[in-house]
Amino acid sequence: MKEIKVFTSGNMRWTPFGVFDPQDIPFLNAHGISMVEKVQQADVIVSQNLKYLRKYIYRYAFTKKFLLWSNEPRFDTTSSDVKKYALGIAKVHIMNVYNAKVFHSTTPFNHSFFRESLHEIPEDFQFKNKKVVALMSFYKGLNTEAVIIGKKDVDLIKKRTEIALYGHSNNALDVYGKGWPDNISLEDSREGDWSTRKKDLLRPYHFNLSFENTTARNYITEKIWDSIENYCLPIYFGDNGIYELFPENSFIDYSKMSSPKELFDFIDNLENVEFVTRLNRCISVYQKFHLHEATFFIKERNKSLMEIVKTLNQII
Repeated sequence: MKEIKVFTSGNMRWTPFGVFDPQDIPFLNAHGISMVEKVQQADVIVSQNLKYLRKYIYRYAFTKKFLLWSNEPRFDTTSSDVKKYALGIAKVHIMNVYNAKVFHSTTPFNHSFFRESLHEIPEDFQFKNKKVVALMSFYKGLNTEAVIIGKKDVDLIKKRTEIALYGHSNNALDVYGKGWPDNISLEDSREGDWSTRKKDLLRPYHFNLSFENTTARNYITEKIWDSIENYCLPIYFGDNGIYELFPENSFIDYSKMSSPKELFDFIDNLENVEFVTRLNRCISVYQKFHLHEATFFIKERNKSLMEIVKTLNQII
């Protein structure tokens, strides 16, 4: 097995090349991938963002290989596997959300998403209120740039902002998050112990706007699972393969709706019995993963790590 030496540029803390999961680096080491501290020692330079690769691309275009690996949608919006730089001399190989090289399937690989054992909602459930909660930052709001993949805008930040602003203006939605104008946000919900605070914020509500930042095949983060774990019916954009995990008529699927008004009218007209049925379907999916041993999730994560090993061996 040939050893491949990797140097990382920029912040890679929350990636397999960092400390996000303590099993990642040992797995890569066992498959011939080692991390080095000096760029001169490296066969491959890896970063999450092109801006941290540029200075190396022009300096080492003839002598080293380059990989852009990112699980953050806005860090790289390329759908191709390779892009050329330095007058076509240097190839930057790409593994990201949009070319399905990072998330290989819809099956979750993070055991921490399923910490709690949930019970079903009883048939005699009664709404305390029908207000929606949204835990999200503003970013650029309605001015968020489009992300065009296959001639389609896959950005969801603008869509969820439209919903939040409409719901807030009709006293049907509460926002918690950074950067919102006009005192729309009730608090900066990222301060302090976020995992504990998140539970406190979700507890009084029955509906949670839990969009991802983008819609891309297999890109499913903790958002929908956090909603279910706290007994909120997720309002989700189900255009990412999510129905491989969930049955129809479980979460509220905004991808099948045409406007915020349609969404809030749907919630207003939602009867207790349908809410119970939908949320219990979501809980059933959550519980299926909760009951899996940790080894199940490790095997799933290892499949993604093997994609890194495979790609690095291909580009050397």
